[in-house]
Amino acid sequence: MKQIDLEVEDIFGSNQRFTFLIGAGCSVDAPSCQPAGKVMIDAMLDFACVKGEAEKIKSLDNLRFEALVEILRDNLDEDLKIINFYGICESPNIQHFFLADMISRGHFVMTTNFDYLIEHALVQIGIPKEELKIIITKKEFEEYSHPDDLFQRGIKTLYKIHGSKKDIIKNVDTGDTLVATIEAFGSNKEGLNVFQVEPFKKKMFDNITKDRSIVVMGYSGSDDFDVVPTLKALQHVRDIIWINYVSEKDYFAVFEVEEEDVANRDDCGKIDQILVDIKRMGFKEHVYRVDVNTSQLISELMELNPPINNSDFTINPLEWLRENIEPPGKFLEYYIPHKIYLELGMFDDAMRCAEEMLKITDELDDEENKATTLSNIGTIHFNRSNFEQAENYFTRALKIDEELGIAYKNPATYASLGKLKADTGRYKEALDYYEHALKLTENLDADNSRAIYYNQIGNILQNLGKYEEASINYTKALKLNDKTGDLSGKSITLNNIGSLYYDIGDIPNALDNYLKSLDIDTQLGNYVGESSLYNNIGLIYYDQGDISEAMNWFNKALELNEKVGNKSTQSITYGNLGLAYQHLKKFDAAYEYMIQSLEIKEELNLDAEKGIILNNIGNLYFEQENYDEASNWYEKALSLNEELGNLPSMAITLNNIGTVKERNGFYTEAVKYYEQSKSIFQKLGNKLSILTINNNVGNSFKKRGEYDVALEYFNESLKIADELNNRPEKANTYNAIGELYSERGEYENALEIYQKALPIFQEFNNIANEALCRNSIGLLNNALGNPNIAIENWKNALKISEDLENIEWQIILLNSLSQTCEENKDFHKALEYYMKLATIYEENEDFEQLSTHLSNIANMSNKINQVEMAIKYYQKAIKIAEKLDDNVRLVKHAKYSNRIGIIQFKKGIYDEALAMFEASLKNIQKAKLEDSPLAKSIRKNITAVTKKLG
Repeated sequence: MKQIDLEVEDIFGSNQRFTFLIGAGCSVDAPSCQPAGKVMIDAMLDFACVKGEAEKIKSLDNLRFEALVEILRDNLDEDLKIINFYGICESPNIQHFFLADMISRGHFVMTTNFDYLIEHALVQIGIPKEELKIIITKKEFEEYSHPDDLFQRGIKTLYKIHGSKKDIIKNVDTGDTLVATIEAFGSNKEGLNVFQVEPFKKKMFDNITKDRSIVVMGYSGSDDFDVVPTLKALQHVRDIIWINYVSEKDYFAVFEVEEEDVANRDDCGKIDQILVDIKRMGFKEHVYRVDVNTSQLISELMELNPPINNSDFTINPLEWLRENIEPPGKFLEYYIPHKIYLELGMFDDAMRCAEEMLKITDELDDEENKATTLSNIGTIHFNRSNFEQAENYFTRALKIDEELGIAYKNPATYASLGKLKADTGRYKEALDYYEHALKLTENLDADNSRAIYYNQIGNILQNLGKYEEASINYTKALKLNDKTGDLSGKSITLNNIGSLYYDIGDIPNALDNYLKSLDIDTQLGNYVGESSLYNNIGLIYYDQGDISEAMNWFNKALELNEKVGNKSTQSITYGNLGLAYQHLKKFDAAYEYMIQSLEIKEELNLDAEKGIILNNIGNLYFEQENYDEASNWYEKALSLNEELGNLPSMAITLNNIGTVKERNGFYTEAVKYYEQSKSIFQKLGNKLSILTINNNVGNSFKKRGEYDVALEYFNESLKIADELNNRPEKANTYNAIGELYSERGEYENALEIYQKALPIFQEFNNIANEALCRNSIGLLNNALGNPNIAIENWKNALKISEDLENIEWQIILLNSLSQTCEENKDFHKALEYYMKLATIYEENEDFEQLSTHLSNIANMSNKINQVEMAIKYYQKAIKIAEKLDDNVRLVKHAKYSNRIGIIQFKKGIYDEALAMFEASLKNIQKAKLEDSPLAKSIRKNITAVTKKLG
């Protein structure tokens, strides 16, 4: 970062509008002398943990105050008496008085602190209580979200964004806000901003920071778990000014983040990394770090002479905790550090404590806590992908809970088993556990958990192909999201609904729900969610064949991933870009992106996702017909999935190996692999995947000409589709059967089957498959002598392909339409379709096809007696042919010159006709095709015109 020549008054000029974001560091100086976050955390650890574990945890730098408070609240301090410590001191320091003065002058202040020292300062500088509004509750954040309007009405505000035990101005208990905040920002909320977790604060944040400079004070860079994501998400801020405390009294230096700092981020210190991350979001004009002694800076800035107390606050936090809170027993002294380690992902340390906890529960014959311990050990094994051991521990825990009659207290254990079963593909068992967990929440205040369970049940049913049941569960989740105001949860549910529509081929509704979800994540500044949705929307366009638009969305995701440094979603985006380049036949680029994705997944130990990429690389080689290399990658995926015990992925990989065997002509071996895959899916109860495998096996037999055997597999798929009430898959299977009858020459049977599929595709708005189905219906009707019906279906399919901007399909359909119209003497329509084809080929610079279709236009023009137009287009075709390789160019030149000569001959312009015939013959001789039928035709024409000329 570059040091810049700015003075205090340059940054804090009198004409500036400031919003101050205040952390715990502002309350450390005398006389307030509040313990800094780290000091208070150490006191809490000494109080609650066995000595050896307390010392180990103190050395960690990633334990957050709110997370620790949540753990203590759940086990020792239900009423959050710990926070009462911060209400004892009533002596503001100079920083509090400065902030009070700023509030009185129309600047805004928001704080994450739990003390009341800014409030005391406001009162002590003489502001009447009736002019003060301390914003704490949800209702207040919604009602008083416009601080400018309030100030114009003479009301000075202070926003306590992490809640408060009390509103000391109104003398009102607001402890519920603190409970909500601790729950919201406690466990597993790292990287979320304030309004992702509490959306009702979003409007206030936008209003309090719009067109202002934010001054960040009292944050060290390590206790700002939600502050940084929030600062990143704010989009209408002028500048960020981060006051970086230094102890040296006379030191003052200003540094600004510049573009080159983004590239060197990893070489920066913690605070500089934070500031670089904020800068690279691109929303702030300037991002400054000001190194200064904060209190000295404020003493220079402040005109007010504050009434500072001469007596310092001296209460020791550890002693206070011991006097005011019931101390933990022997089990809790290990359980609390165990929970801390578990939350931090330190599984070896968590296991060490758990082993001690088991000993203690055995000594005390404490079965309830033993069940808790066993469940947590199961969680450790689950996170290590030791699924068998995880299941063993979860089951043992559940058995004890049931024997004690307290299972109703622990729906989470059922949910844990549900997730384990789902992740290992045992969907039916997973459903049982989730539904049991859901039932246990009926009498609990657990709407958010219920929404999560409904979503997870929906995911399982969707994977099983039970789309209607999945939709019912997603709808229930959505209603709960709306009821609780959980916008983050609502975004997830809408994303799931979008995914459901995507699976059934209803692209408009899929896109609509993805965009609704994206809108919420954009409002909340949920960049991980945004990136995920960019990828999902990109995949829609990818599947529709609109690769340009797909890549546009994938690149949006990539740009966002790089800004926020989210490697997990970055790996997904790399994988999707790989698929896009594969579609474009740019295989080297596709491979590079897939390898980048693979490397990130290896770095992050995302083994399950790694298996997906290994399969995709195999698919890449498969498309290039490098079947040996494809097999190598599939075998790597199979080995990994076997090691992980990931049965669904094993089955998918076995299916892929089967496709290689089939492509190499080893149909018997292919079927063996398909059957192995099918056997796994049968074991998992995944009927939808069995249906897919049946169709693959059916296609394999179809390729061997064993139509009756193939038909047996397809019919079994139809039965499964009926059992699942899965009409989209039924339609897909009808398509496969239609292809079989077509190949066997049973056109009427094929037509009957396709006509069963078509209304289903229309019912589910699957316009892509509707277009393909209509194309097949058109081909069959044409073969059966019904060209008008054929043309009508192709026209409908063409309209869809144009809407989808699928050029490949447009070409196929336009060729069918133009040729059929020509065969049926509708030359005007044929001309129209050839014109469209020529336009497509010109735009895509396919000069050989363009030349051909220009000649087709000329031919149709000639047939409708537009001979001048015919000559014009033959000449265009000749001109375009000049761009082609020698032999192709010469033949096309000869053919089209000959046709112009025939037109001139019929018009009686014999000398021009002869010139064209001779030019044509010269080119055919250069092409060394003197004995070709075209050469013979040209000589015959020369003879005829020569006779006419005498």
